[in-house]
Amino acid sequence: MRGSCLVDERLRAMIEEVLRDPEMVRLVAEVDRSLLEWTASLSPFERVRIANERLRAIRRFRRAAGVG
Repeated sequence: MRGSCLVDERLRAMIEEVLRDPEMVRLVAEVDRSLLEWTASLSPFERVRIANERLRAIRRFRRAAGVG
């Protein structure tokens, strides 16, 4: 469990460093807007289907990482 905390700290530090760059902040906001627009274009059924696909992918990553 200690190793996962170290990874979390490294990841957190990397994210903080990236978000200090104004260009990166702008790009992240642009991606966020694009994803919101894309999601809004989907039917409710498609949104649920895609959310389920993402959840399955996250669960596979967690199993592969030995978490949960």
